[in-house]
Amino acid sequence: MSVYSGFSTRALESEYNQCLLQLITILAKRCAQALSVQQLQDDTKFAGNFGKLYGQIKKLEEYKYAPPKYSVALKELSEQIGIIQFKQTLVPQICKRKFTIQSANHQQVNLQNVTPSKRQTKTSYLRSNRLKTEDSAYNRAIEKSLRYRELEFLCQFD
Repeated sequence: MSVYSGFSTRALESEYNQCLLQLITILAKRCAQALSVQQLQDDTKFAGNFGKLYGQIKKLEEYKYAPPKYSVALKELSEQIGIIQFKQTLVPQICKRKFTIQSANHQQVNLQNVTPSKRQTKTSYLRSNRLKTEDSAYNRAIEKSLRYRELEFLCQFD
C-alpha cells in the first residue's frame, strides 16, 4: 500500500505537489487578469506553461496508485486551450499543423509543411517561414513566441 498520497516514494509525491502548486499559481494569475478585464497578450506563454505542467502531472500520475488524479479535472481545460498529446509529449495544436514527423516505425505523418532539410539550419528555416503580418505589437509578440515554440519543437527531434 502506498504511503505518500498514492506514490511509492516521497520524492515523486513532492514533485507532483510542486507541479500542482505551480499550475494553481498560473491559473490563479490568469483568472485574476481575466476578471480585471485586461487584454491578455500572453496566451501562447500561458498555453506553453500550462501544457508543460499538465504534461508533467500526467507523467507523474503514471506512477501514482491512489486517487485523486488531478489531470482528469484538467483534461477539459487542456482541450479548450488546444493542448494535444503527440509522441508522449504535450504540444500546442499550432505546432501539429506545421511539421512532418517520422514515427517510431519510420512512417511519415504529414502535417501540412515539412521540416527543414539537413543542410538548412533551424534559424534560417524559421527566418524564411516567419509570419509576415506585423500589424501591431501584439502580433509581433505572438510571432516571436511562435518562432520560439517552433524552434523548441524542432529541437525535440534532433
